[in-house]
Amino acid sequence: MARTTKEQALKTRGKIIETAIEVFYTRGVNATTLEQIASAAGLTRGAIYWNFRNKLDLVSAVHEHFHLSILNTIQEEMQQQNTPPLQRMRNTWAKFLHDISTNSMYQKVMTIFMLRCDYAGDMAALLTKQLARKAEARALLATCFQAALDKGDLKPIYTADQLVQSHMCYMHGILYDYLAFNKIDQLQRDSQRLIDFHFNSLPYTDK
Repeated sequence: MARTTKEQALKTRGKIIETAIEVFYTRGVNATTLEQIASAAGLTRGAIYWNFRNKLDLVSAVHEHFHLSILNTIQEEMQQQNTPPLQRMRNTWAKFLHDISTNSMYQKVMTIFMLRCDYAGDMAALLTKQLARKAEARALLATCFQAALDKGDLKPIYTADQLVQSHMCYMHGILYDYLAFNKIDQLQRDSQRLIDFHFNSLPYTDK
């Protein structure tokens, strides 16, 4: 009986998160109330507050749920030790951009946090959490760049951290451009060209 209750609770929590994504995407985070999410989910306000303390808590859960999927993708590719470091990074971004271009839920979540969330006031705490999570991804990428530098694949004119910064800014710009200008349906077609452009610009050695 207890197991059934726990499963029902997890199912309800998942339903709230999925509904919140739809409502946040449609209305924007700041214009959305928990009452509106409860109504859209066919639940009571009490069910929302049983699972989440406030809207910030719910938005954080949406981000956490999405971030873990991204981090798992990065970790999965980075663990392929038999693959050269820079190829691992190519594979990571190819998979990530494919997932974004083919998964409507991913597209909506990215749109919410890049275009439909004001990080002022209470939401400033969410930005702090996002930056902490991004730091985890950056650390994984820095390890890969450092491995490429150590192997002599890249000229040591930039540090691993500088390479990561350039890398992240480029990929962030791609996502923003395709989402903001509603070109996400073109991303799968363009992704290989975009990845090649970035990686071909790296300072390779002549070996």
